[in-house]
Amino acid sequence: MNLVAKSDLSTGNKKYASYAIMSNELTFVFTAPYSNHMVNDDSCTPYPSFSPSNVYKFVADHGLGVRAVTIRVDDSGKLIGYFESLIKI
Repeated sequence: MNLVAKSDLSTGNKKYASYAIMSNELTFVFTAPYSNHMVNDDSCTPYPSFSPSNVYKFVADHGLGVRAVTIRVDDSGKLIGYFESLIKI
């Protein structure tokens, strides 16, 4: 896997670190907030509404986990039709 993008202290992001890695056609993005002691609410981030406190609460309530999964397809209509046919069975 190759690192294809990052947002962290080295890029000026003082709230969280994100790393995008790619393997063939799959891209994974891992994001984690910095410690409460490091977070600077005045910093400029690529995702301005990112809330470290929401992440801390999620981890406290559930432990580590996956928050979102995205899949890109060439024809979403065919994909929806496929899933609708599965539901009708």
